[in-house]
Amino acid sequence: MSTIGETIATLRKRQGMTQEALAGIIGVSPQSVSKWEGNVNMPDISLLPVLADIFRCRIDDLFGRGDIMRKSAPDKVLDRCCGAVAEELGACSFRDIDRWEDYDRAMAEYRRGLKEDDHMRSAVMEGHGIAYYREKLGALLLRKPQEGWQELFKQEGLDEVLNLVGDEEFRKALEEICRSRLTFFTLRTLRSRCGIQEEASLKEKLEKSKLFWVKTIDVDGSQVTTYELTQIGKLSMLLAVLSFAAEYAEYKDNYVGFFMGGVKGLIE
Repeated sequence: MSTIGETIATLRKRQGMTQEALAGIIGVSPQSVSKWEGNVNMPDISLLPVLADIFRCRIDDLFGRGDIMRKSAPDKVLDRCCGAVAEELGACSFRDIDRWEDYDRAMAEYRRGLKEDDHMRSAVMEGHGIAYYREKLGALLLRKPQEGWQELFKQEGLDEVLNLVGDEEFRKALEEICRSRLTFFTLRTLRSRCGIQEEASLKEKLEKSKLFWVKTIDVDGSQVTTYELTQIGKLSMLLAVLSFAAEYAEYKDNYVGFFMGGVKGLIE
């Protein structure tokens, strides 16, 4: 668990504030803030509500207990995670602003820009990885491989995945599976819904995807193959590939809140 001083330092930096700026808002000396963050002493108990208000958190959070106490409903996790990513990207982009009023104004404009313009993006691109956000899409958090980005381009086994994603018939089948929520089906059922004529080709693609549990059963002397969608985690990876493939194809270089440590630093 973090000390209160460590938590104050983290929250202050997250909001792009200097020790002097925080001290000015509270009405104490910069040396006092420095002592708190260095664990030399603690802020007076009467200042805890003030600090919580400045950092827009609970007093429990100042003591490092927020993560222990916080509970989140599954239906709110996505929005909260996306919101947290967007806030972090903005805090990094405006980290050089010293005055709290200017920082607060910049963050308000940043949030409004992301929500009002569907094509507006925010990103931090550094040598260790990439954090990227667009309101309609969500977020991309990507760590740089230990061996470097170039390793991604020579991984074996990707041709099969990319060929599946690029195959119109396969995408058409998955489109119908998602639209009609077909978790269990036969090839004939799926083909009739999609208007796909060639059974052998579709069968091969579905089985190559390894998204389904395939089972052949005997029905009155006839062999019927059934498919059950079981690899939901793997399907989510495929949805990510398709989402960011579309993002790449439709990319527009519009950013509000952007930091990059240089192209060379990113790709090295």
